[in-house]
Amino acid sequence: MPELEFPNQLNNFLTFCNLRNSAIESKSLDLQLSSWFYPTTLLPLGAFIKEKREQIKYIPPANQNVANYLSLVTGDLKAENEGKTYIPIINLPPKSLESESGKLLGQIFKFYNNGKEYGGENAFKYLISELVDNIYQHSEFKNAFLMAQRYEKKGFMEICFFDDGITISGSFSKHGMVFEDSDAILEAINGLSTKGKERGFGLGSNLKVFTQGLPGEMLIVSGKGAAFFKANEPTKLYILQDKYKLEGTLISVRIPYPVKEVDIYEFI
Repeated sequence: MPELEFPNQLNNFLTFCNLRNSAIESKSLDLQLSSWFYPTTLLPLGAFIKEKREQIKYIPPANQNVANYLSLVTGDLKAENEGKTYIPIINLPPKSLESESGKLLGQIFKFYNNGKEYGGENAFKYLISELVDNIYQHSEFKNAFLMAQRYEKKGFMEICFFDDGITISGSFSKHGMVFEDSDAILEAINGLSTKGKERGFGLGSNLKVFTQGLPGEMLIVSGKGAAFFKANEPTKLYILQDKYKLEGTLISVRIPYPVKEVDIYEFI
């Protein structure tokens, strides 16, 4: 039987899971042989390192360039980072301080020149703002993070969002709607709401702009469900094994770079 092929972003998430599981079992996160991580691996891994810092020994990559990069992206966003190709791992303010997220988003927009090379200012700000708002509206998180990296030679930027909240299916179940994790992702994409008409997850419109407008790719992992979306390809749904379960929700998007301006009103 041929081996099942997964999208790159899903493989990158599974890499994180394998590192996490090995670290929990051995009490040691050994990255000595690691040569590179995409945000879809690095963001949840960075969150894991912060959470388990006192419980698990961390062994950095032997390659000093990789070790330095990991140290940089797990730090705080600073003004001197402007002009670089990455946004380091950023903690979103807690729900009680949601209003402060606007200041943080302003830093991100400035960092990437208001998205002029990423579908234009309207598209870029809409996409990022909607995904962040979605976290605040639905996840009930304790911790939420984002990071991004531009790959000029590869021709794309990857942005990743991760929260340790109640998952998409968990949000539905609180309102009496019970779905398997993968089905819950689809229901959210299709506009099923827990907050009344026009107050759903907002992922459907976001997905259209990402995959049809830019066009890019989107991976959503929540609990034991995963879904991958790409323009002109059927949606790929996955039911993950227990060892790959995510306590929360991760959204990873890849945007072509550079990409022409997109009229978001064609898709929302």
